[in-house]
Amino acid sequence: ARPASVFHNGAFWTLLNNLADVTTSTPGVSADWQVCGGAWPIVPISTNTTAVPWTTYAFTGACTLTAPAISGNGKQFGVIVLPGVTGAIFAPAGSDKTRGSSGSKTIDAPFTAILTDSGATYGWM
Repeated sequence: ARPASVFHNGAFWTLLNNLADVTTSTPGVSADWQVCGGAWPIVPISTNTTAVPWTTYAFTGACTLTAPAISGNGKQFGVIVLPGVTGAIFAPAGSDKTRGSSGSKTIDAPFTAILTDSGATYGWM
């Protein structure tokens, strides 16, 4: 039951929803948890992936990272494109924007950024 917290994958997580069995919900995977301190988990990707907040995604090969839907609540996630990686693509969800413009963007290596949900006008910044 809330409030509960756990240290998992290098970060402290706060439980957002009461659960009958907390072992069925994994921090960083389930929306039941939110990072409240420590480092975000780093997830290497080389296949198309949909991002979840409070996680850093490291492109290790060509693929598309699709952002969560914009809600204007300031959620964040990280993006890293390792040196030598080509074909890294960032895609906002649906008609959402990235820095005020629509559509997918190719990311040249090396690249590192933390993206913040700023709301519908500018999207991910």
